[in-house]
Amino acid sequence: MQPLPLVAWVFTTLLCLLLGVALAASRGSIPINHFLGIRIPALKRSEAAWRAGHRATIIPTALALVLSLVFSILGLLDPLAYAGTIIVFVCAVIWTFIAASKAARAQ
Repeated sequence: MQPLPLVAWVFTTLLCLLLGVALAASRGSIPINHFLGIRIPALKRSEAAWRAGHRATIIPTALALVLSLVFSILGLLDPLAYAGTIIVFVCAVIWTFIAASKAARAQ
């Protein structure tokens, strides 16, 4: 298997996992910890900041996951589309960290 399709599908899977973790942490199922969740200083200040930060990442992550899936599926037809998945992943990570940080600081 070529590296580009592998990376694209791994990134799509990581977005799916990030969405699941964000949903669980926003509901309080995953408390503040050192292993799972978005672990930036703003989110680790309090339980309210942790939950608010993860709640703010749900929409950006869900949108990125949908786009990533579209590009990955298109990549089956045209391998150049896999590059779109990688770009979406990088943008999603930046967007989610900014959204999480802003929401946590508002707490």
